[in-house]
Amino acid sequence: MEAKKNLDKIRRLKATTIVYWFRFGLAIFTGFLCYILQLKGSIGLILMAIVYMISYGIVKGVFRFGEEELKGKYRRAILGLGTYIFIWALTWILLYTLKPY
Repeated sequence: MEAKKNLDKIRRLKATTIVYWFRFGLAIFTGFLCYILQLKGSIGLILMAIVYMISYGIVKGVFRFGEEELKGKYRRAILGLGTYIFIWALTWILLYTLKPY
């Protein structure tokens, strides 16, 4: 019964909200991953870009949000991009500052 209530809450959210918060959480995960793998410099940037490209595939394939739900032709690719980059960098820098590898 509780699972059904949670599913109903998720269905009430806008598609743009789901994509935005998905990429927000993914940015934190990617920042942790860069820290755990002890990546430095451009290797971390490459990993960040690869994970973002994977998120595009997830939004397109798993969530199946189209132009109508996201209200724009290229929104699937750019929605949450700035936040993703900022939160990824913030997480990676904060973790490295607290405990350098």
